[in-house]
Amino acid sequence: MWLLHTGQIELRFFTDQEAAQAAGGCAIGCYAYLSDVSIALSDHPELVDRKVSQSKWFTGGWTLQELLAPLSVVFLDSQWETIGTKENLSRLISNVTKIPTSILLNCAVEQVSVAQIMYWASKRKTTRVEDRAYSLIGLFNVNMPMIYGEGEKAFTRLQHEIIKIFDDQSLFTWTGWRGDRGAVARYPDEFEAYGTVKQHPSSPGQFKPRFSTTNRGLRMELHLNSTSSPEPAVAYLDCYSDDGRYLGIFLSRVSGNYFVRSGTSLWQGERVQGFDKWLKLHSVPAEMSLHKAILLCHDNRDEILTRDADQNSCVRSSFGTSTVGVSKPGSAQHTVKAIARHVVVGDVKQCDIRITVD
Repeated sequence: MWLLHTGQIELRFFTDQEAAQAAGGCAIGCYAYLSDVSIALSDHPELVDRKVSQSKWFTGGWTLQELLAPLSVVFLDSQWETIGTKENLSRLISNVTKIPTSILLNCAVEQVSVAQIMYWASKRKTTRVEDRAYSLIGLFNVNMPMIYGEGEKAFTRLQHEIIKIFDDQSLFTWTGWRGDRGAVARYPDEFEAYGTVKQHPSSPGQFKPRFSTTNRGLRMELHLNSTSSPEPAVAYLDCYSDDGRYLGIFLSRVSGNYFVRSGTSLWQGERVQGFDKWLKLHSVPAEMSLHKAILLCHDNRDEILTRDADQNSCVRSSFGTSTVGVSKPGSAQHTVKAIARHVVVGDVKQCDIRITVD
């Protein structure tokens, strides 16, 4: 790794051991030397922008951390002349890297999902395969040894370290091109298709599905649409795409409660207009299987009823108080009741509903 010595204005090479100690750290300021950019005084601003945007600095693996972590970044051209700062070049940098200016200027990496950071890294390259993972250690604030020679295993280890400290299921919103696979991605490139995935907002006391690593794989708590059919079941993730679609992964049962990911694509559920708040079920017994879960509908917007999967009306049961939100009551021909009659909890494809269990 080469770093600039600001006192002597020269580049210094860091050994693997020295780089490992610095990989998890973040500087207050950073000087970004764009060796392939030469700016002349006569250059038009549009030409300057084009030269800067084409710099290989924006495709390097380690430079992502150098861009996001420091509060201040000063860009220098090949003649060590100042081009600009991260602040006054923020729009140009955002167009090149697809990183929102609000994240660039506020160093607010903790406000974005794991999948978004992986997406930003998906287009970046490193000389060593392992550095594609090691260059992200600081951004995710994880501790892991750098073992050169392990190859693609480095990225797998990084994801398992992320699982230990992040409650973020967007880590599983990757897509690939090779048959059945494990739960985690092989490369950052596999996050390229869903770079704007967000987590569902949570409220205090709300149930959050848990997941952790074990010696047999991942232990996860997810809602499944079906487990009796020979076809792969959809496991709904606690996140959504930028256009509001629900996301899920396909799982096939191996035995008992053991599943493997089936294929490398994602399930996507469409939104249905008419709901803008989350539907919540409180104190639902853990032994209640998903295919027996109740659904709710709102009659005349003043009475909450529960119905089972066969559309039978039920009295308010021991499952507790349930609520449903309506975006524009009475404004649509299809009432909430009419929509709800076509929805079961295990099939969120047909309605904008998310089930949370306290």
